[in-house]
Amino acid sequence: MKLPQILSFKIVPGLLLAMTFTGKAATNYFISPTFRAGEGSQSAYWEIFTSAYGGANIPDGIAFGGLSLANATITQSVDPGAFLTGTGNIYDYAAPTGFTLNEIATFNIGQVFFQTRTTAGSSPLDYNSVSLTYDLGAGPTTLTGNHTLLTDAEGGDSLLWTWDLSGTPGVSSFSINFNASDASMSFDSAMLDIEAVPEPSVIALFLLGGFGLLTIRRFRQQLSL
Repeated sequence: MKLPQILSFKIVPGLLLAMTFTGKAATNYFISPTFRAGEGSQSAYWEIFTSAYGGANIPDGIAFGGLSLANATITQSVDPGAFLTGTGNIYDYAAPTGFTLNEIATFNIGQVFFQTRTTAGSSPLDYNSVSLTYDLGAGPTTLTGNHTLLTDAEGGDSLLWTWDLSGTPGVSSFSINFNASDASMSFDSAMLDIEAVPEPSVIALFLLGGFGLLTIRRFRQQLSL
């Protein structure tokens, strides 16, 4: 199994500590974040799309090493002329396509890793179009993503996009929008990883339990003196 390598990237504090470059998913040179196997975290991948326009593409399955399937769909809703290729890609030679990924979780979301691949020789994504939007009730908040270019042995454009929502408690759903830079983009595959952040009450209960065990240990030590 060949390990993916970084060609170029934006430095994001703490990002490299959250990654392990353990291999590729299916035929794509995607990475596996360390939190993928964490309790409550979810993942999903798309290899074969079933709707080129208007329909929600559900994931093909859980990403390798993941424990739970993300409740996410990808929809191409900009270009009605798009069609599916024989390999399950979404493509249109005449106009740019546009996509929305929708995710609804049942927990507070921390880090979000979204990976995309377009095939060699086709138009790439418009990097400036990639954004994540959430709404806590006071109106939508949109964040641009930090991106990392991954090595793709087949010459495709494989990218990692990241957001950290751990500093915004209460985010449990979001959408990611991304568009083709031009016509003739062949959208090949995607992968999503979302990190579950423990509720504050759970953290407090854990700390209280630890304090209680420490108190009991000290009390027993005093009795043995």
